[in-house]
Amino acid sequence: MTVQTPETADIGGLLERLSRETDIGVALLDAGARFLYANDAMAALHGVAPDEVAGRALEDVPSLITSDAVARAAREGAPFHVAASTGDGRAWDVRYVPMDDGSGRTVGVIARDITEREAAAEALERLALQRRQLVKASLEAAERERGRVADDLHDDVLQRLLFAHQECASLPDARTDPALRRAIDAIEDVTHRLRAVVDDLHPVTLASTSIHSAIHALAHDYAARGPFSVQVQLHDDLRSGHDLFVLSALRELLGNVAKHAPGAEVGVLVAPVGGDLVIEVADDGPGFDAATIDGHVGLAGLFARVEGSGGRAELQSSADGTRIRLALPLD
Repeated sequence: MTVQTPETADIGGLLERLSRETDIGVALLDAGARFLYANDAMAALHGVAPDEVAGRALEDVPSLITSDAVARAAREGAPFHVAASTGDGRAWDVRYVPMDDGSGRTVGVIARDITEREAAAEALERLALQRRQLVKASLEAAERERGRVADDLHDDVLQRLLFAHQECASLPDARTDPALRRAIDAIEDVTHRLRAVVDDLHPVTLASTSIHSAIHALAHDYAARGPFSVQVQLHDDLRSGHDLFVLSALRELLGNVAKHAPGAEVGVLVAPVGGDLVIEVADDGPGFDAATIDGHVGLAGLFARVEGSGGRAELQSSADGTRIRLALPLD
């Protein structure tokens, strides 16, 4: 037997071995879709005894095998496979392998029951969906909690500080007593810092602004704190179902730049690439040892959330700068 392509090498021996495996159906047909051979498993799939298959036309036997596929394999001379199913709900992978046997082209057919594999794949997909939903729910809960804490700080603690400042500033010795002046200055400093914390904590209300505006505002706010210069590149269409995640990720990444790379030039990119939504922040700061990421709790947590959403995280850092790229599957 001479085989046409490297992929079908030793197909005769393969068919012989598979013929002895009862869970794999094996058949050989001529170019006219007439059975030349079928093992017990393939014959059983067609409700025919193995010794009654040879010579029968495919059209005379209800089959996983299609005459169109046999004709294609004989015509093209290249193997391929298709998905099929049987009335009992089982799923099959059916492979067509063209061959030359010296008297004309024949087509070997191998049918594998992949029902359990398909069920496992569906279970994994359900699990991945549940993980993505869990990450989204946790982000929404975190945003609500950020808003609650921000409101409490603003409505209670900040108001008390402002009252204390007003009381101290109204004392007769407020301008002349050094100790009182230091206390007033300290209250002003704490008030300023607390306002910054409240601004950072308060969630962006996407219901009243677009994701594009929110990203620009976030980037320029952190750039002012660094300070650092920032260039933002956004795709026109960012509809993805990941808006909260995008803002949370940028808050973490830009916050790290503000802390560790003041004066840097920073690029922010958010755009769909292939089947993913890509979030990238790159800077030309001093960089850090990427092997120590476990010591960066916020960054490690962000990477874990990305992976929990079925995405990927890439980190490159050296003395020339740092680039972090997150890819989330588009919903």
